[in-house]
Amino acid sequence: MKDKKFLDAIKNKLKKEEADQKEKGQGKSKTFGDMYPFWNIQEGLEHAATIRVLPHKGMEDDSTDPFIYKYEHILSIGGKDVKFPCPKTFDEDCPVCALSAKYYAAKDEDKGRYYWRDKKAIASVFVVKDPLPANEETGETEEGKLKIVQFGNQLANRYSSRWKALLPAGRMDDLPWDINGGYDFSIVKVMKGKFANYEVDSDFERDPSALPEDFLESFNPVDLTQYLPQNPGVDKVKRMLDAHLTGEDYVEEKGDGEGSDEPKTTAKTTSKDAVKEAVAAKKAAAAKAAPKQEPEPVVEEAEEVVDAEEAEETSDEDDDFLERLKRRAASK
Repeated sequence: MKDKKFLDAIKNKLKKEEADQKEKGQGKSKTFGDMYPFWNIQEGLEHAATIRVLPHKGMEDDSTDPFIYKYEHILSIGGKDVKFPCPKTFDEDCPVCALSAKYYAAKDEDKGRYYWRDKKAIASVFVVKDPLPANEETGETEEGKLKIVQFGNQLANRYSSRWKALLPAGRMDDLPWDINGGYDFSIVKVMKGKFANYEVDSDFERDPSALPEDFLESFNPVDLTQYLPQNPGVDKVKRMLDAHLTGEDYVEEKGDGEGSDEPKTTAKTTSKDAVKEAVAAKKAAAAKAAPKQEPEPVVEEAEEVVDAEEAEETSDEDDDFLERLKRRAASK
């Protein structure tokens, strides 16, 4: 039999391992800060999460859209998939979107889809019903709290299309995000294979309802722009696209934003081995030019999200830049 000192050491080690696991999110409810993790709900109507979308700071009284939008791209750079903000988020022209539009114009839908931007809708909400387990540390759910949601294209379209159909039909007496007489929205998950689908049963409640008085007394519209990523700038995005297309290293320049998701600064090399690696990376990047799955915790069913007219307009942008990249790649 082992002595007491040895067993006590083992017990302490087990306690430490258990604590480390909890810190990594194992064995307890995860916290997501301001975000409401509706994607963790179980499948079925009985497990629906019910929210009330709220007006946000700066929103006009006659606005027909309670969301603000962020756009993102994912490109293979240096052998890794890199996510970064699309300049369209900041009303700037985007060379990656321009390249996507050119592929669509050439009837290459796979590459067109690969380079097209992913769209996320951000809103502030009051959580009416939270079916998720209570946080083990606080013993509380998110029910009755103001939270932030980030909808994928599918769920945002479901929300918008439903109220725009119900209001003209006389099924709604007010805008759904009105704080006094608006309508709650239930998010229902239906699994289709490995994808979560929210279009089947997610819908508005039939009757309007007022929010709790104690919540209204302290309610201040949220500035949703604080949940947008930092603007990388068009020049930086051009250099990242250049690195993706040519297989060269991406080199961060002075003045680039901090905290972005792109690879850290790497020095360019000119050795023969480096050239071979660049060519191999270029081939690998071309091979990966296929529809991508957004690596978000919400896994929604893949769908076409490209606006055909917008893609046609975008195809006329940044011609000189794209031609320069083609010539550069051909000269290698």
